[in-house]
Amino acid sequence: MMNPLFDPDSSAPFDSEDSAAQIDAVKRLVGPTRVCDLGCGQGRVAVPLAMHGAEVVALDRSADALHVCQQASASMQTVRGDFTDPPKELGQFDWLLCLGNTFALIHDVDKAVAVLARWKQMLRTGGAVVLDDLPGMLWPNVAVGDWCDGVDAQERQQLVWQTRDSVLTIRTGAQVDPDCWTVGADELLIRVWTDAAIHLVAQLAGFRAPEVDAAAGILVLRPVPTTLAD
Repeated sequence: MMNPLFDPDSSAPFDSEDSAAQIDAVKRLVGPTRVCDLGCGQGRVAVPLAMHGAEVVALDRSADALHVCQQASASMQTVRGDFTDPPKELGQFDWLLCLGNTFALIHDVDKAVAVLARWKQMLRTGGAVVLDDLPGMLWPNVAVGDWCDGVDAQERQQLVWQTRDSVLTIRTGAQVDPDCWTVGADELLIRVWTDAAIHLVAQLAGFRAPEVDAAAGILVLRPVPTTLAD
């Protein structure tokens, strides 16, 4: 069984080559503008952007992760908070980034619409949201059958899908239970987003269809203009 999102032996969401391609593309995209990295972790993207001249606000729930960010780049503002509901005091940004598989942690589509609508309020005129290209990076593996319900050979991981949706949970260590194949109410749920699902929630939140950069592994969501003048 292949581990789709999380490797217990590594905190990196992607391999080094894919990560470097994504970071380079984002640097070219955002330039020296005001950026908020939502769910920044230890600064995989935030730190290179700050060093590249962007005004970066790095937001994460982990104080330890934010400390690593601050040590790597003193020019960044670090904020502790929930990426799905950033503090209003942060103001507005040219770019909002939600990378490193973070958007997959929003498994409920209604919540995804609400989160995107909240983020839309944080954008300056002409601003945009950048997500991982989750459909392009993850769905090909699902389509060829790599991600079936199962336990790995070492019994260190167990992948269990919901029966009616593209939502799964990944059990590790002591959580592995080969006798249980029902997703529990208290388990961490992960949505493997499809193109259609992201398109739908983006549209409902007031965004255009995502612009896809498959080589960089990113999607760009731009708000629908509110007036003809825009």
